[in-house]
Amino acid sequence: MRAVLNQVFGNDCDFSEKVGVFHAGMDTEDRKETYDKFKRGDIVLLFSTKAFGMGMDIPNIHFVAHFSPPSTFEDFLQEVGRAGRNEEQRLKAGFNNSNNPIRTLCLTSGNDFARLKDQLHQSRISWNEIKDIKVVLENYVKKFKPLAQSIEIPVAVPLNVYSTEMGLIREDVDNKFRIALHWLEKLGRISLGYSTITHLEFDSTSLQLLGRNIHKCPDLNSENVCKAILDVVNIEDLSHSTFQISIAELRVQCKLSLEQMFSTLIIAHNAGILKLFQFVVIEFTKIRRSELEFCKQEDSEFYPAIKTIFTFSKKLFSRVNEIESKIFDQEELDCLLDESISETILFDELPWISKTNDSATISTKQKYIADIRNKRSKHAFTILRIIGKTSHDTIIEKVSDDTSQVKVRQVLFNGYHKEMNGFIN
Repeated sequence: MRAVLNQVFGNDCDFSEKVGVFHAGMDTEDRKETYDKFKRGDIVLLFSTKAFGMGMDIPNIHFVAHFSPPSTFEDFLQEVGRAGRNEEQRLKAGFNNSNNPIRTLCLTSGNDFARLKDQLHQSRISWNEIKDIKVVLENYVKKFKPLAQSIEIPVAVPLNVYSTEMGLIREDVDNKFRIALHWLEKLGRISLGYSTITHLEFDSTSLQLLGRNIHKCPDLNSENVCKAILDVVNIEDLSHSTFQISIAELRVQCKLSLEQMFSTLIIAHNAGILKLFQFVVIEFTKIRRSELEFCKQEDSEFYPAIKTIFTFSKKLFSRVNEIESKIFDQEELDCLLDESISETILFDELPWISKTNDSATISTKQKYIADIRNKRSKHAFTILRIIGKTSHDTIIEKVSDDTSQVKVRQVLFNGYHKEMNGFIN
């Protein structure tokens, strides 16, 4: 792209290196970094898919071009509407509504609209699909209660239940499920309520045995959550295989933050005290796929990036005394991460790379280590938050008042006393 821009605008083109891309196949961190660069002006020419959508509030976009027409006219209006959002900056850039309006460009070819028409036909929902979704919905509801009509005992239904049943991660499948819910309600088959995550699913047998297993709780938070579950559950209601508990009601009883409550439930689940249901369909991005497929085939203990992050977590935790906090500056964090990488990344070349690998794949050890440093290392703090009785915070301080540079430090609290420290190992 740099060569093309220099060819069109001359070798003194001042934005030939300020070009970026944005699409759904990118890592979350890469998308955020690209968005921030575009908003700051480090990127001035952005090639993107529909993934750069609503919520991308950048006030000084002054030109939008479409490589091909969007699927609907409403999409087109929404996408061109991202330009010129700030009147003050628009006027400063020399644009006005009368003499020099902001212009947009849409490139089309002879068969574009025929292709779009085919896509719209494919995205429509059929009567057979509505019937299939009704069956999936009924099978899900039957796990909690009889199918007899009832307005007193509603069931919270995940919006991904249909795509999970099909083993797919596709937005169009989830959209069809929503459309089917609309038509099923119109036909009087169901009655819809709020669209939000409201309940957790538990194995009913594990809740029936919870009273006698509560002594196995590894910490006070786990015990409090289990007691709260017993307070909100009526044993006589556990007649079906799965039972739903209101998240709001459980939080009121256990008096924990949402993050603490979920972390504690995971601890209790892993300890075999209760059984929490949450089915997730995961699709690997191209940048990770060859690595994960190789590790799965070769050795279940291999996974070098995961081992590196867990090693990094243990090194961080070992530096914090019991019932104390510690502030880590960037230099100390880099040192601990370097040690973790040298202990776990023992190969000279990436063993999963071959000539057939996709160009999106990380292809060298140097890039692989950079990926761990820049993206994956932060998950060490996520691991430490999940184990419970710990907390993490980030301190951001300006280096000086006359600069935009900041200094970032990480704060970690260890709430375990000495005899509990074995829980992290």
